[in-house]
Amino acid sequence: MKEELVVRAEALQDSTDWGATAAAFRDLLAEWKASGRAPREADDQLWKRFKGAQDVFFAARNAASAERDAEFEENARAKETLLESASTIDRRPTWKQRATGCASCRSGGRRSARSRATGCTISRPPARDREARP
Repeated sequence: MKEELVVRAEALQDSTDWGATAAAFRDLLAEWKASGRAPREADDQLWKRFKGAQDVFFAARNAASAERDAEFEENARAKETLLESASTIDRRPTWKQRATGCASCRSGGRRSARSRATGCTISRPPARDREARP
């Protein structure tokens, strides 16, 4: 009985289906405990093989998880760097963007009677947005 459990465990040790194989190892361990004891020397040898198969699988799963976690950390650092550089970008619209976006100011930035009536506050470009005139 335990020899069969060891053979099944050794067949699973190289699997990369982490969730299903971990559940299978749990089930095998429950069967192992329910199967009772064999003669001590044989039981110890079988346990070493069974435990060795488990150790191979779980070491590989832990290495894959560590690799994935390292990749996630690297991605998080890259995203933080992007956020830091994006925070320095001036997101205020330029005068031309504001003027073309305002329906009442499409007359080239001059305040018309309509823009005054609608409460439009865009009358002329701020000094920083004015283009040099020839």
